[in-house]
Amino acid sequence: MKGRLTEAKDKLVVLAFLPSYCAHSYMMIPEVQQLAKTYAKTTSFLRIKEEHDDIYEIFGIHTVPTFIFMQNKKKLLVRTGASVKQLSDTLEAVLNGDYTSTTTTTQAPSSYIISITSPQHLNETMSRAGNQLVILAFMTKWCSKCKKIAPKIEAMADEYYGSVMFLKIDDDVKTKELYTKYNIQRVPTFVFVRNSKKINQYEGTWYEKIRTRIELQDFLNF
Repeated sequence: MKGRLTEAKDKLVVLAFLPSYCAHSYMMIPEVQQLAKTYAKTTSFLRIKEEHDDIYEIFGIHTVPTFIFMQNKKKLLVRTGASVKQLSDTLEAVLNGDYTSTTTTTQAPSSYIISITSPQHLNETMSRAGNQLVILAFMTKWCSKCKKIAPKIEAMADEYYGSVMFLKIDDDVKTKELYTKYNIQRVPTFVFVRNSKKINQYEGTWYEKIRTRIELQDFLNF
């Protein structure tokens, strides 16, 4: 990779962290390849596969897809998420010099799961989701099964950051009515919502079933 960066000189280089194990990254590959062809004269795209874990570690990549824009071996900015339009718009902005490296860099949050504190907080958060899939994770502090699956959910929220919003709802005084509203009988329970409408639900700790519902959400409507 160092050789490719040296060869590029002042040409824009986009490091595309697109591992095959991530469904959203894998689905973006052909579209990123098309962008690479379209901007071939001005930009070099380098796909970083999962086997290059040392490069992931060097650049501190904790969520995918991630795109790092570089020029003259210097990092200009970072974009995360599976939006090809966002990637294309960012590319145009960088090529036109219409960006500021200190203000437009997008970093993933330290926590990928938003803890909901009240029904109003939930409504406000879901209103920002737009058409994005939202997963309401009803998990309590006292539930041993919740503690068991929590790291897996955290990793999944990391993996799908930018395309799926994970909201954690504990059972306390301020959120209790949400358990009633969604008829939560046991925990952990995961409610799938799009445009404020419930489309699916899963109860249990087999996290791969959650992944299946994410990948097949358009075919498994509740």
